[in-house]
Amino acid sequence: MGSNNDMSEHELLKKTSEVFGNRPVATGPNLLNSAWKILEKEHGFESEKTLFIQSTCPDEVNRTMGKSVGNFPFMNDDIFHFGGLAGIPQSGRVGLGACCSHIPEGGRVVVLFGPHIGMTSDGTVAKVKRRGISTPSTSCGAAVGACNILCGANFDINDDSVQGVAKAGMNEQMMSVINTCKRCSDNEDVKKKVSDIEDKLANFTAQLYHGIESTLEQDLILNSDNNVPDKASPACKVPFAFIGGIQVNTDHGVMDDIFVPMQFELWTPPDSEGGEVTRKSLDVEKLCASAGPGPVFRG
Repeated sequence: MGSNNDMSEHELLKKTSEVFGNRPVATGPNLLNSAWKILEKEHGFESEKTLFIQSTCPDEVNRTMGKSVGNFPFMNDDIFHFGGLAGIPQSGRVGLGACCSHIPEGGRVVVLFGPHIGMTSDGTVAKVKRRGISTPSTSCGAAVGACNILCGANFDINDDSVQGVAKAGMNEQMMSVINTCKRCSDNEDVKKKVSDIEDKLANFTAQLYHGIESTLEQDLILNSDNNVPDKASPACKVPFAFIGGIQVNTDHGVMDDIFVPMQFELWTPPDSEGGEVTRKSLDVEKLCASAGPGPVFRG
């Protein structure tokens, strides 16, 4: 049952945009279908010749970003899952090697990635009502846990005793989340990019997004200073499209999840060995504007 404080779909979209510094937002299925139409019509992508890579958190509430392929007619069942807790790319270069051998002949790659965060129908950030549970729970639990650990008094990720205690109670994936978040929180460029996001957990999630983006680029390009891919990287062989952003989980049964796009980019492989990948930023505003039918809010 809803409460008198519950927002309409449009109000939730507007609230999401405001929380994330008035960035453009849209419902996830509409936005991803819109992205595919742009890639297909304007950049020559074909469904049967495209491998989809997903680096998102395995949390069951992530029902938009590739979990339910039935929502996306352009997707086939061949989705390569890169992500672990909080969406951190856990497959690394070993997974990348496998991915490289799975690309259809003459094909291309779409990479869908990013962290997630909840928003209840009354606008509470980092909480969500899950199926069959009446009270809101944390989303993303791993990201919020990392935030709580890193913001704790006298916490030093480099302290051997802290590493030992953390490792004793956490698995390798959670340590990867903590280390990625720590790296982002120490990066002044990242902090500047998200300085307009005032909510603490939303800001932390946006920082985490940039950590995921950076990790993927390092794994794919391997030399991000000059965009020259390693000769073993698929980035030197086929075009890549990146759809990166933050998925905002809504209460179960209320509406589709909301997506805050942070990157929509096309990589074209170099003309010759040792050349640079050509990177073209596609228009996020256009992407959100064309994400109909359905509710869309542009900040």
